[in-house]
Amino acid sequence: TPSEPVNLFCTITEMSSNPLNVLVIGGSRFMGMALVNSMLNLGWNVTMFNRGTVYWGEQVSDKVTRVFGNRQDDFAFRTFLVSAKQPWDAVVDFTAFDEEDMEQITFGLKDRTKHYIFVSSDSTYNVCPDEEQLAKIIAKREKANESDSTFILGAVLSSETPSEPEQVLPPVLPAKKRTEDSCVRPKEAWIVKKNRKKDTYGDNKLVCEEILQQAFKDFQFPYTAIRIPDVFGPCDYSKRHWRYQMLLRCGDIQPIDLSHFAHYQPLSFVYSQDVASGIIEIIKTGAPTFGHAINLACEETPTLEEYLNLTAKIIGVTPKYTFSQHGTHNLLPSVEFGPVSIEKAKAMLPNWKPTKLEDALRVTCAWCDEAWNKYPVERKWKALSEEAIAHLSATYEKLAQK
Repeated sequence: TPSEPVNLFCTITEMSSNPLNVLVIGGSRFMGMALVNSMLNLGWNVTMFNRGTVYWGEQVSDKVTRVFGNRQDDFAFRTFLVSAKQPWDAVVDFTAFDEEDMEQITFGLKDRTKHYIFVSSDSTYNVCPDEEQLAKIIAKREKANESDSTFILGAVLSSETPSEPEQVLPPVLPAKKRTEDSCVRPKEAWIVKKNRKKDTYGDNKLVCEEILQQAFKDFQFPYTAIRIPDVFGPCDYSKRHWRYQMLLRCGDIQPIDLSHFAHYQPLSFVYSQDVASGIIEIIKTGAPTFGHAINLACEETPTLEEYLNLTAKIIGVTPKYTFSQHGTHNLLPSVEFGPVSIEKAKAMLPNWKPTKLEDALRVTCAWCDEAWNKYPVERKWKALSEEAIAHLSATYEKLAQK
């Protein structure tokens, strides 16, 4: 049976008596469009700076002021930022990914924004092991050095038995959810180097946060960083949830092959609309959030298997899995450490309430079911067998007739 949609969009409908002037950098897809639409519903004045690319056929409201450009054109972007005639009430940045991007911001928006919100990532925790993990990493290296072995993060290969296959052990599960204050770079340079190589994206996002932290110390640059885990929701350009949903509908024709990790590792997810509502609450809260990083995520922390089982329940199918050491269909998660804590968000943003996971998935599943026929180009995926494609086409044809 087709999944039933739940109307969770545009839940923020109050109109502001003093409309804010907000700049959104990027924002032409997924979370950005959810945020822009929510801001418009509040009566805020929104300006978007991006390349003007259209995703999923989504059209930007004519109420939005559009500025077309590419922040990779450093001079043009800095010129745009410094041209503001008066400070923005808020600037939300979806497209800052490295040191150069953030230096543009701290230069161009100094004294030109009342609040800057940086969309960071929980991948920053990937390059900042907590105390327990750090102790184990150091102990493993010391043990490897004592036995004259070659040390590799995550595995120890004995130099005396080079012909033996590498033994890959299950990840060490953290006992607690990662909190914002645990995101601190290790002092050991060799760990920093290895982590940077392992997760360049997470390392660069952390560099951005470090630049903001310094700017806050130096001249009280009014920033807040949000750290978000894997995002799901309608119009997700990564297509990760959509592809899992395709495979769930295939059943025995093409079972989902997962690693054993999917059985037992709790994870964090966040609904795209909750990111939008979280950012709005941060803007409304203002100064108390300056200089802070805040995790935004669902309250629930399911394993990947539990997440997929709930998706299967919503769309009315029986999930079919196979399990292997590494798994073939490892679309999620994008991090290794497990879930994040949202206690800080709940304390600092008392009006922000993350959507119940099942309700958010119902909206997502309904969109994905419609997407098969609506977006024939985007649905293409090399991992699907010809039999699976034929099965899905027949399934969605039947669903469309109901």
